[in-house]
Parts: sequence; structure tokens; C-alpha cells
Amino acid sequence: MSRDMAQETNIILRLRDEAAKKRGAALERADKAQREAERFGIEVEAYDRALKAMERAGIADVLKDVDIELDVAPKTGASDKWVSIYKALHDTADAPYSYEDLSAAVDLAGHEASAGGQRTQMMNAVKAGWFNRIGHGKFEFTESGLALIGAEPNGNSGSAGPEEASHEVAASDFVAHKPQPSPPWAQD
Repeated sequence: MSRDMAQETNIILRLRDEAAKKRGAALERADKAQREAERFGIEVEAYDRALKAMERAGIADVLKDVDIELDVAPKTGASDKWVSIYKALHDTADAPYSYEDLSAAVDLAGHEASAGGQRTQMMNAVKAGWFNRIGHGKFEFTESGLALIGAEPNGNSGSAGPEEASHEVAASDFVAHKPQPSPPWAQD
């Protein structure tokens, strides 16, 4: 066998192996899709049996006019987990609340949340109107946030009353290293 013929044979063998691998992967995907279709078929059959049982009981006609999509309300509140964390935050820390306060409240409430998850949750809570962001990493409850956890507006919230209107601070407005005045005991 000549050298050129051996190279051509190797190329063809590699291409054949590659095609065989692709065929195997495609067959695996087809098998998986077939199993999934069978599972959904079983689910459809179960619903059909439930509908037949309801027809025998005389209630299927009533349910035909129900629009299931309209009966499902979107979630508008915080999860029980986060409500309990916010309650712990309100009960144990002083406003304005920091991420460290939030982390302590997560532990106190007996839950787990990563630092990134806590930051994301607080930004979502600000968007939902439960907290005001009053500085870099500093938050206070709004009236709706206090209502969410069942707390009184004049409690440990740091929420400003009508005479002290609270304001949100944009991240771009915050100066991270703002010079601080020296305390009186440190002055000459």
C-alpha cells in the first residue's frame, strides 16, 4: 500500500469515526426525546382519566368554562424565607441596615443565602418598594416594607416620617472615599 493511500485511508477512518460518534449522539437525543414524549403521554392519559371521573361525577361541565391561566395570580410578595429574614433584620439591627446586618439576620432566621444572593435580594427589595437605598450598602424599610413584615411604621425601621422625607441615592452619586471630619478627641 502506498503512503498516499494510507493517508487517505486514515482520513476516511477518522471521518467515519466522527460520523459514528455524531450518529450515536443523535440516537441518544432521539431516545431521550422518545422517553420524554412517553412521560408526557402518561401525564395526558392521567388528566384524561381525571376528566372522565369528573364527568361521571357531574362536575366537568362546570370546569369547562374556567380559564385556568386567569386563575393563577402572579407572585407579588416576598417569599416566607425573606419575610422572616426581614423581620429578623428589623428586630435585631438599627437602621440604616448594612449587608453585614442582613447576613446576621439570615443566620438568625435560620436560613442560608450567599453574599451575592443577599445583594441581589436587596436590590430586588428596593425595586419592589420594600426598602430605600440611602447610601452605598445602606438601606431602610419603606412603609410597604414594614407592612410586608407586619411592623409598625414608628418601630426600629429608620424609615423617615412625613417631616423627614427619605430619598434614594443612586450608586453613581455615592462617593466611596469621602473625607470624614476628625472626631473632637483627635483634634489638637
